[in-house]
Amino acid sequence: MRIIQAFVIIILFFFSLSNASDKYKENVKDADGNVYPTVKIGSQIWMAKNYNLKLKGSWCYNNDEKNCEIYGRLYTWSMVMNMPDSCNAKTCNSKTPKTHKGICPEGFHVPFAWEYRTLYSYVREKDYSSRVPQKLKSKTLWIANNNGTDVFGFNALPAGSVSDGKFFNGLSMDAFFWTTDESDNEHAECFLIDYMLDDGIGCSSMEKGGGLSLRCIKD
Repeated sequence: MRIIQAFVIIILFFFSLSNASDKYKENVKDADGNVYPTVKIGSQIWMAKNYNLKLKGSWCYNNDEKNCEIYGRLYTWSMVMNMPDSCNAKTCNSKTPKTHKGICPEGFHVPFAWEYRTLYSYVREKDYSSRVPQKLKSKTLWIANNNGTDVFGFNALPAGSVSDGKFFNGLSMDAFFWTTDESDNEHAECFLIDYMLDDGIGCSSMEKGGGLSLRCIKD
């Protein structure tokens, strides 16, 4: 009996190693040569690092380049969509195809809101015993010991945001990510993981002229 139990434990051990090795997929580069690991979560393949392509008008938190190295850059909605600045003040949905590459590398696109909802649902369904935000947050950098377990490898970083091009807020507290979906002329939907959220994922829309993070998803 003990031999069988030991055999089962060994099988489970190697199975867990196999799952871990399958978690991270190929690296992908942006136009600046920055390298991003990718991670498979359910049927989706996400970047596991915030986008850091340097674009005119994008921001590093507090205008400190070191923050871009850690957290990635903050972009307006029109920037991530690779559309004219005027789209931050008017609806441009007609210009959005089925999947929209925006500034993402070839083979990747700016996520739709439903793709973030799919991510949330998958993580929640896999394990009801712990909170979804905790499982998506990075293991470091969050305020007041509110770090995550990052069991799925999404590695959500609390990069904060910027409004009016100069008011920075939420570093170490909030992770905001743009989606392609517009709410109205001046707002678009985003995905928020906040250090205070116990379970739900917040944020329905933000001003398109504000600066948020970007995660690209594979086509």
